[in-house]
Amino acid sequence: MSDYLGGDQGAGYRYGTNARSVSLGNALSCDQINGFNAFANPALLSKTESIEIGSSYFLMSLDRYVHAISVSRNLSSFGGASLSYFESGVSNIQGKDFSNESTGYFSSKNSYLMFSFGSKVLSNSYVGINVRALFLSIDNQKSNGFGGDLGLLHEFSDKLSFSLVINNIFNSNVWDETNLSDNLPQINRFGARWNLNNNIKIHSVIEHTNTSGLEIYRFKNGLEMDRKNYSLRLGFVQRKGQFSNEVLDFKVLAGLGIDINFLESNKIRLDYCIDFGKENEGISNLVSLSIK
Repeated sequence: MSDYLGGDQGAGYRYGTNARSVSLGNALSCDQINGFNAFANPALLSKTESIEIGSSYFLMSLDRYVHAISVSRNLSSFGGASLSYFESGVSNIQGKDFSNESTGYFSSKNSYLMFSFGSKVLSNSYVGINVRALFLSIDNQKSNGFGGDLGLLHEFSDKLSFSLVINNIFNSNVWDETNLSDNLPQINRFGARWNLNNNIKIHSVIEHTNTSGLEIYRFKNGLEMDRKNYSLRLGFVQRKGQFSNEVLDFKVLAGLGIDINFLESNKIRLDYCIDFGKENEGISNLVSLSIK
């Protein structure tokens, strides 16, 4: 019930990486996110103008957490590149044996180290790739693997752009002790950004995946209002990842962003998102900082 791919490998990687993106329903794939472009769409790295640093800390309900950090830089006429680290986990998990007797507490962690590159290929078209080294642990069981994404972006104008991101276009994951392998589901994300005017943006994504022979779709949308030094945001995520009579049942998120001047030549962006929960798990507070 927690997520339409919650039972598939790599669920811990899919919550989100920065407060702005999550507050917009994780519908960002066509708009720059200073410090976090590689996570949304590596093609956006081609627009990196200088050194950008992004860092997130999500303090979540049910002893969950997410950390992310990324450093991006311009590569002159070649585009842009970044090096990123992501980690999500759960602590204080109550272990039980087959007789329902306690085996003590343990923790679980998902993480990856990612190299990303993006470049301009045509006048208004961009392409990018992510390559990840994956690490996962559940108590004393560990696995390692690799994965990658492909991102495309086309801008029709300053007000309208479209994207295609294929997550886990290749991947492999092997458990150390058993040599059993798992594959992360491939997720295709079709995105759009529409600037209604100079202050209001609409972000939309349709996700598609095929898991266990079932075709699944999910809609994600975000509304963003930008002012001179702050932004207000609302996100809407379809609760059930399929076409059904509940297709218009959405989870709602909210957030804001504030610019903080730093040493005149630098600007810090503080982003915040409140996640009200989906299955009565409680409120989560998400915070990100980016420096450009």
